[in-house]
Amino acid sequence: MILVSLAAVLAGGAFLYLFFKGEPTPKEKKPAEKPAAKKAEPAKKTQPQKVEPAKKVEPPKQAEPQKQAEPQKAPAKPKPTPSLTDEETISMDKVDHFSEYSAYKQFGYYDQAADSLFKHLETQKMPPHDLVIELCGMYIECGDIDGMVTALDKFGGNLSKKELEALVKTAFETEPDNLNLCVFAEEKLGWTVEYITRVVQVLSEQKK
Repeated sequence: MILVSLAAVLAGGAFLYLFFKGEPTPKEKKPAEKPAAKKAEPAKKTQPQKVEPAKKVEPPKQAEPQKQAEPQKAPAKPKPTPSLTDEETISMDKVDHFSEYSAYKQFGYYDQAADSLFKHLETQKMPPHDLVIELCGMYIECGDIDGMVTALDKFGGNLSKKELEALVKTAFETEPDNLNLCVFAEEKLGWTVEYITRVVQVLSEQKK
């Protein structure tokens, strides 16, 4: 009995201790609540990636067929240049100098025309009569009396004495004291100094 009473006293004391402490009695103790499971966060929406349209793949160009190399032609052998004969060379010079003479005369360059005609006559075995007279006339017109005397010495062999005298008198009108002209008149025409002086005087009076 004593033990039962002692147990009751101890149990009552324990009850009071727990009551004042604020802790629930063993009967009042609720079962421990399980921690609430965390709600799963909704998965973030992933934006759909922009899919670029696939580039058109051009088919590879077909390689052009290579042209077959044409066989190289052997270089043509140069034709041998024909050698000109003396007569052909003279005829070529004649055409050159005579064409120069014609062109100079056409444009009034009588000095150059006379020189070209002189060279042309040098290529002639028998200088034409009319070209010799024309050459002397151009020299007189240019005032080149020495040139006229040279032309008469070289090409005047087929001129008559009257033609020579006419050319000499005309030359004296241009240059009365030309020494070469006086010598030519003495040697080719047989004029004396007195005759030459008389001719010059008559020509000077005719000019007045």
